[in-house]
Amino acid sequence: MIWGEPQEVYRRRTRVKLSSNLTGQTLTHTQTLPLDGMSANLAPSPMREGVWGEGETEMISGLTRLAKALRKNATEAENILWNRLRSRQMEGTKFRRQQPIESYIVDFVSFEKRIIIELDGGQHAEEHEKDRIRDGILEENRFRILRFWNNEIFENLDGVLETIRLECLK
Repeated sequence: MIWGEPQEVYRRRTRVKLSSNLTGQTLTHTQTLPLDGMSANLAPSPMREGVWGEGETEMISGLTRLAKALRKNATEAENILWNRLRSRQMEGTKFRRQQPIESYIVDFVSFEKRIIIELDGGQHAEEHEKDRIRDGILEENRFRILRFWNNEIFENLDGVLETIRLECLK
C-alpha cells in the first residue's frame, strides 16, 4: 500500500456482550477497516476503560431495569390508558410505555409524533418544580408533553383520549 492513495474500506460490526452483572445486553460497535485487513488508525474498542465509562453504562442499565419494573407494576390508570394506546389504536400512532429518555423514564411516548404522555398521581402535587425542570429538558428534545391526573383517566377517559387523538393528528 502506498501512503496517500485511496484505499477501499469495509465496515465490520462486532457484538460486545456486557458482563452479566451489569445488563446482559448485547451492544453493537462498528469499526471501519482497510480492505486488506490492516488495523491502522482504528478507533479503540468501546469496552476499553475510559471510552464508555462504567458510570454511564450503569446508569443506562439502571434506567432500563427500572423501566421494566415499572411496566410490570403499572398503576390501574396506566393500565387503562395503555389498553387504549397499544397496538397503534390511537390514529395509527405507535406508543411505548415506561420508556427511558435522557435520564428520565416517561409513562408513554410516541417517537414518531414526538408526544410524551404523563399520568400524575398524588406525589406530583408536591413535586411540581421537579416536573417543570423535567418537562423543560424533554421539550428541549422537541417532545410535546401531555399531563393528566390519574382521576381524569377514571372520570373522563373519553376527554383524555380526545386530547391525545388531537395531538396525534398534528
